[in-house]
Amino acid sequence: HLVPALEPTYYDCVIIALGVNDAKNGVRLKRWKDGYRALLTTLCDSFGKPLICASGVPHLRDFPLLPKPLNSVLGDRSETFDAVLRDVVEGFDNVFHVPLTFPPDPSMLAADGFHPSPKTYREWARRAADGFLKAASGSDPALGSD
Repeated sequence: HLVPALEPTYYDCVIIALGVNDAKNGVRLKRWKDGYRALLTTLCDSFGKPLICASGVPHLRDFPLLPKPLNSVLGDRSETFDAVLRDVVEGFDNVFHVPLTFPPDPSMLAADGFHPSPKTYREWARRAADGFLKAASGSDPALGSD
């Protein structure tokens, strides 16, 4: 809702981090997919076709806050959202997917057992930066994939 209201301008790089709350909160997959695709199209059309990092949807299966069997149900949903995101990204030559899957290590999560820890944010930033460097240098001809 916010992006179309922005004044068109030029950006070199954009990082998108969407999906985990949608997967958790029961947003319909088709609605999410269509919305994500529309967001990418708007960014490309109105903001100079920047390089875009589509942050993967974290897999909720190993989040300690979530009891069984909820962790399995939300794990399946979040993994499906991430797979669909990978498919959406394939349709854009300036977008790459950065997986946000991490080993089930408590240090990767904040004290609440759900949100990322500083360690996770550092790793996420490193992965995004690596993706931007590869894309900008042309060394990754398969933008749209990992």
